[in-house]
Amino acid sequence: VAVVVREFFIGDEPLFYLPHYTLTSYWELVLFAGLGIFGAGASWLVIQLVSLCQRGWAVVPVASWLRPAFAGCLIGVVAVELPLILSVGTEAISQALRGEMPINLLIALLLFKVLAVGIAIGSGFAGGVFSPALYIGALLGGCFWFGLSLTGLPIAEQGVYAVVGTAAVASAMLGAPISTTLIVFEMTGDWQTGLAVMVAVSMSTALASRLVDRSFFLTQ
Repeated sequence: VAVVVREFFIGDEPLFYLPHYTLTSYWELVLFAGLGIFGAGASWLVIQLVSLCQRGWAVVPVASWLRPAFAGCLIGVVAVELPLILSVGTEAISQALRGEMPINLLIALLLFKVLAVGIAIGSGFAGGVFSPALYIGALLGGCFWFGLSLTGLPIAEQGVYAVVGTAAVASAMLGAPISTTLIVFEMTGDWQTGLAVMVAVSMSTALASRLVDRSFFLTQ
């Protein structure tokens, strides 16, 4: 019912508009499995940063209602130079999914977004982890593609790896591989890379279940 109402008033366009992507060959699935490993690592890092920030605040004599303010000031200083790290990050995700973001910006946003998410959630910000997981995954996929491109191997476009990266990180963070796979498909409207997404999600979920207590929420 919700979908019918939404399509009647808004339309059925996906949140992110992507070009038509295809895989170069099936051997590339090995590379997407590797991206799944990196996705699980990124999820683990965010979870560790959140826990570290929470433990840090526990020993600092600052009222809980003041902690988000201090964290917001710190993130704001970074955002003066990198405003794309703020909010849901739809613009940055879209650029990464379309392969339009230069590598230096990809790396900078990836590093500082991971830190910002850890500090924000660990300091008591209101909000979730799904959108940050998509953001980190898209940038991670773009960086992963750039590293592969230096080898000269015949690989798919950068946007393919960004799409797969969103699913890899989100599935590891949420502990919901099937739901995440379907959500990413529906948000992007791209079903051509389905096999690559499922390979990466399977790998990231399996590894994340060994690194943490299956998801961010259960670990918390």
